[in-house]
Amino acid sequence: MDTKLYSLIFGAAPHIKQYIEAPGVECSIQISNYINKTQYLVDYYESVSQDPGVKALIEERYLPILPPLEVLCEMPQDTLGYEFGTFMKNNGLSIDGLEKVVIEDDKTYFAHRARATHDFFHVALGVPPNMPGELAIQGFQAAQTKTPISKLFCSLAFLRTLEFEDSMYEYLDPLIGGYLQGRKAKLFLAQKWENMLDVPLADVRKELNVEAVSMQLSEF
Repeated sequence: MDTKLYSLIFGAAPHIKQYIEAPGVECSIQISNYINKTQYLVDYYESVSQDPGVKALIEERYLPILPPLEVLCEMPQDTLGYEFGTFMKNNGLSIDGLEKVVIEDDKTYFAHRARATHDFFHVALGVPPNMPGELAIQGFQAAQTKTPISKLFCSLAFLRTLEFEDSMYEYLDPLIGGYLQGRKAKLFLAQKWENMLDVPLADVRKELNVEAVSMQLSEF
């Protein structure tokens, strides 16, 4: 076994154990924080930052301020802005706070940008902010950029099926559906989502060559 992989599994074992037994936000954050300190993240950043679109965002330090949710929710109902605003409002999510992050260098900018656009991924892929929806996002990102944390969570999802056979399709179908969309879509991390708020969501998806993720593979 690769020494990096062994060190990761051994070091993050307590959090991985918790995730397998009872997956949740806290243990997911702990696993992410651990991976962020490893060579896996260094290698990932060096790879994805070479994409022309991502590189341009980093050089520009593209950090637009989103309109308030109430303004977004008043936009025409077929637009990305409206869909994003209603998604955030209906799920009790906030757009406040991210702009307060201190950008120290290219890497902290990229990490901030990835967090700031996560919910746009949900809207573009048509998936909810629950465990199946998050697995769809992880599958998508594993396919698009080989994100270390996404690959680990996908692996853990398959591992959990040893114990939860009855509900395995509830989690694996959206994961695989997200992966399939990620294989063909344009790079989400390279997009200026905030510039497309007044564009119909259907047109955004067409431009990015993506469709809403099928949460059940029988829907294909």
